[in-house]
Amino acid sequence: MIPRIAQALTSDGRSPVLWLHFSEFTGDSEAFFRAADPDITAILLDVLNVTYHETIQVACGEKAEYHRDQTVLNHSGEFICIVEGSIPPEVQPLPIFSRPEGKR
Repeated sequence: MIPRIAQALTSDGRSPVLWLHFSEFTGDSEAFFRAADPDITAILLDVLNVTYHETIQVACGEKAEYHRDQTVLNHSGEFICIVEGSIPPEVQPLPIFSRPEGKR
């Protein structure tokens, strides 16, 4: 995973990022928002394409979930998934990474 993150931070293209929130207190997001060098603006506009983050995204509800799912389908093997907090046993495996019936 470290080589993929390093590649994302040094490439010309912005890698899609899905930032998922589970059992957490938003400390990771707070640290991300308060980044200083580069700052959050530079990270969001120049480095990463944060396509799903419940705290900073404009879309909500079904539109947000649709956009998240499209990122998974259209950028398979390319996106970075950040999980903030622990994943409760009742939601494992993550439903967004399950393939629809008949899709391989």
